[in-house]
Amino acid sequence: MAIPVLEARACAAAGQSGLMALYEAMFTQYSICAAQILVTNLDFHDEQKRWNLNGTFTSGI
Repeated sequence: MAIPVLEARACAAAGQSGLMALYEAMFTQYSICAAQILVTNLDFHDEQKRWNLNGTFTSGI
């Protein structure tokens, strides 16, 4: 049985905060700051969005 798209997205969003909390707890042990950047497939197909992502990734490093 297929899960409706909106339901799947809601489940993913609910799990995302728990996943980030786990990453933060694990990386904190090594004094490493964890972060996330959420993107979609469309973000890679638009030139302006790619430039924005590049700037975001660069400033995060």
